Amino acid sequence: MAFDPNSPRGEVTDDTGSGLTKPINDDMPDEDTVRRICDEMCDRGLAPLTDDERLEREAWREKARRLTDLRKVEHEHRQAVADEAARQQEADEIAERNRQATERNRQDFWERQKLQQRSNDLAALKTEAVNASAWRNSVRNALAHKQRQSILNEVDAMINPPPPPEPIEAEVEVGYDGYPDKETGCPRLHRWF
Repeated sequence: MAFDPNSPRGEVTDDTGSGLTKPINDDMPDEDTVRRICDEMCDRGLAPLTDDERLEREAWREKARRLTDLRKVEHEHRQAVADEAARQQEADEIAERNRQATERNRQDFWERQKLQQRSNDLAALKTEAVNASAWRNSVRNALAHKQRQSILNEVDAMINPPPPPEPIEAEVEVGYDGYPDKETGCPRLHRWF
């Protein structure tokens, strides 16, 4: 098995050439190797590392470092995506709240406009009613005044009758038109009155 540095998830490829990959965690030593290493450590302490072991450990550390960096990058990417999704969701919620608030404000505005219009209409009707009542009272008062005046005039006429009219004298003018009457041959007289 060999570590594939181009692998996006830090996988190792099978050395058999099958093209199969498996995660690094499956690259654990078998149980006998672990026992042998433990026995060596207990009997004589740690043996000095050979050059191959040093290179192997250095390769393992490099692989672990790359895997850690890769996991860190993936975690940062997932965190950035999650943060962006959270920001977008919060922005959507704020936009929705703003839209709802705007709609409520618009509805409140139109309700206030309707109430104001209704109030204006009622005030106009009240003014018209007052004006009509004043006109009606004025007409009633004028009719009552006319009736009272008529009654007072009749009573005054009964108490103080008007003087009798003076006779009209008709003035008669006599004139001559200059033509004689055909029957009598006398000049004709005309009256103008």
